[in-house]
Amino acid sequence: MRFIRLIYTALAVSLFFLFACNNAEIGNSGDVNPDAVYMDYRVAGYNDEEEVTVVLQFKYAGPFGTTLVLEPPSQVLFDGEALAVDSSRFSGAYYEIRLPLESFKGSHHISYTDLSGKKYEENFEFPFFHTVDSLPRTIQPVDFEFKIAGLAEEDSLHVVLTDTAWASRGIDTFQRVGKGQLVIPGGQLSALSRGPVHLEMVCNKDLPLQQTTREGGKLQLTYTLRHRFELKD
Repeated sequence: MRFIRLIYTALAVSLFFLFACNNAEIGNSGDVNPDAVYMDYRVAGYNDEEEVTVVLQFKYAGPFGTTLVLEPPSQVLFDGEALAVDSSRFSGAYYEIRLPLESFKGSHHISYTDLSGKKYEENFEFPFFHTVDSLPRTIQPVDFEFKIAGLAEEDSLHVVLTDTAWASRGIDTFQRVGKGQLVIPGGQLSALSRGPVHLEMVCNKDLPLQQTTREGGKLQLTYTLRHRFELKD
């Protein structure tokens, strides 16, 4: 019985630290020096979802600092639209907008005004890409070649393939786009279990902001192309 109590005690302590460490703090921008605000901008989309999600956060003293609610006259606009604050237990305070994927191509603009009225402007284009030809529904464990369009030669793709086998490690590689020709070697495909395979190609760009406070900031752009096929001998 004493042993069981010790197990429950250890479990309770572990859960306490788990939830304590995952509760994001929330503060007010009016309580901090405007130049100590870190700007954390994230934009993510998937080819098989209808919307792109834009999440903008402002944090005190760096990327892991307290998330901030902007106090007037401080505000943030995305493509000219003022965003309202939202919050969650794990993310803290954030500003979010979801926009249709189909109409998201082209240039976008983020405008942040700090408590003193100073503006910080950011312009970007989302890294959409696509396969030149439709990907097959069935492939064999031989070299799988296809072409990518829409990215620069210096860009890289995170390529992940997973099967349904519990013990399988799948395939997890990074490939430089180069001339747009991507190859998944047959030797790697042979290690996957035959049957359904899920393919993800992720273009992730972590970019420095064009205008920042002394504390700095980043812009993360992530677009994921997903495809499902059958692997057969």
